[in-house]
Amino acid sequence: MATFINLNLGNPTPSNYTKKHLIYSIIWLLNIAILVFRADAYILNKFNLNNDLLTATIPFSLIIVNFVILFKQKRYYGLVFTFYPIIQIFWFIPKLILEKGKIYLFLYYLGSILKFFSSFKKSLIQAIFLSFVVILLLTTNNSYFKFIGIIYFSYLFFKILYNYIIGSFKKGDSDKNINSRTTLSKIDLIDSLEKRKEDEKLTPEQNESKKIEMMILWNYFLQYISNNVTGPRGKRAFMVLWFFQYFLYFLLTIIFFTFLNFELFKIAPNNFTTKYPPDLFDFFYYTIKTVGFSGIDSLKPFSQIARSIEICSFCILSIYFLIITASSIFSLKMTEYSKDMEEAVDLCRRQNEKIKEHLQTKYNTDISKAISEVETISTATFKLKMVLERIL
Repeated sequence: MATFINLNLGNPTPSNYTKKHLIYSIIWLLNIAILVFRADAYILNKFNLNNDLLTATIPFSLIIVNFVILFKQKRYYGLVFTFYPIIQIFWFIPKLILEKGKIYLFLYYLGSILKFFSSFKKSLIQAIFLSFVVILLLTTNNSYFKFIGIIYFSYLFFKILYNYIIGSFKKGDSDKNINSRTTLSKIDLIDSLEKRKEDEKLTPEQNESKKIEMMILWNYFLQYISNNVTGPRGKRAFMVLWFFQYFLYFLLTIIFFTFLNFELFKIAPNNFTTKYPPDLFDFFYYTIKTVGFSGIDSLKPFSQIARSIEICSFCILSIYFLIITASSIFSLKMTEYSKDMEEAVDLCRRQNEKIKEHLQTKYNTDISKAISEVETISTATFKLKMVLERIL
């Protein structure tokens, strides 16, 4: 199981386990889509396959597949399958982000997870209500419920949009930043390393060697950060995060206006003039074309509300992303990034000086001497270097 979960950040998942990961992912996606949101009923209704037997057979068959996976393989694989979404959220996704998306994207993901759990009850209630609204939209054609869905998702979208715009131009609370930097500068790394609980199985000399090794590794880590975080590596990792945010908010806007126009058509088809009955993809295509200052002949807004939505989507997708986002990232974000990174580098260098001084004072050694005398330090430093190059 250890190989399947692959706890080593530096090793890719073995190919013979990739299929099992793929199967687990597909089954859990189907579980959520069919057993929770009844997407099968929506699809059957879409293609006019309203067969009661088929509607009952699909979820029942999926439940049987789940039981087969749970009980027809080794017990620990069944345990992993049971908690697979949790393992995905807290291990597989963070690992993939660190390998492909670099450190800033990982911190963005970690911040999102921590934000959810920092107000767990509120977040859980919002998630349940969101799921409830989605289920209603998928399983009913009632115009009243569709109108509630439009209001709710409009509120969520414009709240996210507002926070993103404010975050793009907000330079941060200076007092809060000063307090954070003061707190970090007061951290005594040497004291923390010296107070580590000693291993009773090791001799005093071995415990001392262990502490020296930890100090050397911290020295290497801080030195690596100092040399790279303000250089091309650090800026590249930061830009990976920005492009991800850009793409995420752009895609979110496309999805929102596609949903808005589609539901508006479902409520009252006369909001649009059409050459043939449009489906969801037609509205997705219609929204994409809005970005390019054009439309499609087969689908045009007719009512005032439909034309108002087109104007709104045009302004947000075309003007917002081309002007506001570009100016905010390059004129403000990079300035703030450079300032923060310079302060981080200064903090790392001061901690490094303390480590060097402590090694010389207490252990009568320096970094190069310690590396040459303790063989494990060289190996551990090399492994640390490989990890740091991968995430930065």
